[in-house]
Amino acid sequence: MIDHQLTEWGRDPATLEDEGVDPPPPLTVQKAIRLAEALRDEGMPNPRTVVRDPNGGIVFERAVIGGAELFHVWDDGQVEFRKVTDGKLIERRQLHWSLWTIAMSDESGPISEDELLYRRIPASSGWYAPATGLRPEAFAPHRTADETCLSVYRARFKSIEEAERGRAGKSCYVAVLRAGDLRSHGIRIEPSPIFGDPGHAELPDLNPAVRKQDATINAALTLAGLVRLVEGSYATEDGDPVVRA
Repeated sequence: MIDHQLTEWGRDPATLEDEGVDPPPPLTVQKAIRLAEALRDEGMPNPRTVVRDPNGGIVFERAVIGGAELFHVWDDGQVEFRKVTDGKLIERRQLHWSLWTIAMSDESGPISEDELLYRRIPASSGWYAPATGLRPEAFAPHRTADETCLSVYRARFKSIEEAERGRAGKSCYVAVLRAGDLRSHGIRIEPSPIFGDPGHAELPDLNPAVRKQDATINAALTLAGLVRLVEGSYATEDGDPVVRA
């Protein structure tokens, strides 16, 4: 039942947004599902309640004699255990889930040199036009959308049509890159599967914390030059994609 509830939250988190309540990020939902599975496998009773915190975290609470035990998946991905007795916090400690990360990476597998990667580009941004090509802003990390670092999608898990789908009613382009090209220019790419998207990957050196630094700006310029193909929204007036050498 809990897995089902969390899965529904993960399908369309934007519907959960309300005044003073942020929707949980996909990584938070994924970790909460894995936490529920771990508790179940340990034979622990189901939580009494599963609720969201105001900032997009998820809290499991189960009753114990004299109080409650809580498992909190914070919006930044940290997981902690708390114990409350007679209305007072008596224990609090962080839980480390490195094994989850390993398992998730193993499920999706390493990224090969020849693997193609997709980066979605909102058509309304003005970052791409057939006549002028692709601008480096398409690879600048967004302070919230690229929550941990710049995201891309692996072509072996997702079609280019699926990668193109952004917000409802919004058109997008998709830039296509080759993993080996990025690595040959010193740009790291790592698997980072999330709920519903085992092909999610990240460029760990391009993150919101360094978005104003010279290295990040230069990496964005390099990435724009490495794009092999742009599709979607329809890249040229005759419907054919633009191929970049």
